[in-house]
Amino acid sequence: MRFLNPITFAAFVAGTTVGGAVVGVAVQQRYVPATGDTVMLYHHKFLPGRYEEARKRFRDEYMQGVRRDAGVRDTYILESPERAEILGVTFWNSRQEMQEWRQRAGRNARIRAMDPLRREPFREEEFTLFVKNDE
Repeated sequence: MRFLNPITFAAFVAGTTVGGAVVGVAVQQRYVPATGDTVMLYHHKFLPGRYEEARKRFRDEYMQGVRRDAGVRDTYILESPERAEILGVTFWNSRQEMQEWRQRAGRNARIRAMDPLRREPFREEEFTLFVKNDE
């Protein structure tokens, strides 16, 4: 599998100095998963002959809803073109926000819209981050 889009874990620091003193510093830190976080796995298995169409619709339609959702901390999208599969791994701010998002009509309509492109039903599973390699 490979990432659909590159993911970087980086902090951006920008500052301006005037006479040797820092006038303004903006720090933007990327979310880092923590033990106990709510994690959802979303498994999409598409028809091999329809994979490119499914991939485009996934990127252009389905992911737009994920990006608009403030409850999502971070999402990683993995793909296997050889198997015509996309796997989403999403970390949520809370289990409640994840459950509310799962009930949204727009989200469910986007999933159903891709059903004709699937070889197996859409699958989603909830997990809790148990342990990380740096703990």
